[in-house]
Amino acid sequence: MKRMIVLALVVAAAAATAAATSSGGVATLASAGKTTAACGSVPNVAPNDPKHLLAKLPRAVRSIYNGYSTKIVPSAYAAWKPKHKAPYTVGIVMDALANPSQTAQFNSLQADLKASKLVKNVIAVSAKTGGDAAGELQLYQSVIQQGADLVILQPTSPPAFVQAIAAAAKQGVATISTNSPIDSPYAVNVVPNAYVGPALALSNLLRGMGGSGNLLEVHGIPSTSVDQATFATFAKVLANCPNVKVVGEIDGNFAPPAVKAAVLGFLATHPGSIDGVVQTAVMGPPIIQSFIQAGRPVPSITDNVTSAGVLAYWAAHASSGFVAPGFAGGTNDSSNLVTRVAFRMLVGQGVKLNTIIWHQPQITKANFQKFVDPSWTIDTPGNLEEPPSTYTKDSVLDGLFNHPSIKTK
Repeated sequence: MKRMIVLALVVAAAAATAAATSSGGVATLASAGKTTAACGSVPNVAPNDPKHLLAKLPRAVRSIYNGYSTKIVPSAYAAWKPKHKAPYTVGIVMDALANPSQTAQFNSLQADLKASKLVKNVIAVSAKTGGDAAGELQLYQSVIQQGADLVILQPTSPPAFVQAIAAAAKQGVATISTNSPIDSPYAVNVVPNAYVGPALALSNLLRGMGGSGNLLEVHGIPSTSVDQATFATFAKVLANCPNVKVVGEIDGNFAPPAVKAAVLGFLATHPGSIDGVVQTAVMGPPIIQSFIQAGRPVPSITDNVTSAGVLAYWAAHASSGFVAPGFAGGTNDSSNLVTRVAFRMLVGQGVKLNTIIWHQPQITKANFQKFVDPSWTIDTPGNLEEPPSTYTKDSVLDGLFNHPSIKTK
């Protein structure tokens, strides 16, 4: 990790100008109305900001919302404070711990929260099976009944929580949604921008494919907003690629056994060539392992939330043309941002909007070697942990809160 360098945040750069390109070969951003752009170009899409709230924010903050699709509205917690003095109880409710990334984030959130004197108790629970929205909703309500002042929620089905988080807010309990945004003023969505990151990753993949070939799509959990937003982004980029054919669409549920079963099942009935694979996130290693197990050539893939295993495979097979463009999304970085937002809310800084973007550095053909540990293999678990120098700066967060001068200690 000591060999890691500071990456420019491509999200900010891409939004700053529609003509910008990265040194890693990222395609030029095309204007939204054009249909004659080259395959791999990324349409420049305005964020879903009907009340023009972003215009009131500092330029450095506005730029990271480029293309963000969930409606941006004023937060219901602009003047929120817990009902009693510190210390506080914070709940964590997550989907099933079905992969190393989930487990790492679950543990990292607890550790970060417990490191602060603001927090006296952490109630951390996870669903037993992935995609169980009803079970997760019961866990959420149970955590509130146990006295949580604020809940960090990873919703497997965001619409299922709209009424519940509004009811919790009336009881004085705030909710932070991580990974998947909830379309509500009663959620503070601390989430990636599911437009720019996946769009640039697919752009680089398509360039590696020469703008033609057969593509396999691997969803995570289709009901999640992050999956839906990611594949809506893929569709926008692929609209300029008449020579790219999507030959299959399967579900991996973010769980390695399910990913392998789905990919192997598809390959057994589709003997034709696969030139590229796109996926929601964190499923890269089992996708590659499935092609190897089936005795099929391993195609290049997008590796959203870059994994150590895929980076190791890329380093070993780059000479044969394999690429796995994506973006870093380490669990330490995610937990760091979520807990910093939680601390700011608990001390009464007052969040302005319902969404705070977690921006993530792009991993490209030009820079991936700088992140690879020689000891890694395709079986190495976990995601790339980007250096703290790339974490969201306090100056950016200050622009998203009404009273940033109130210190969190």
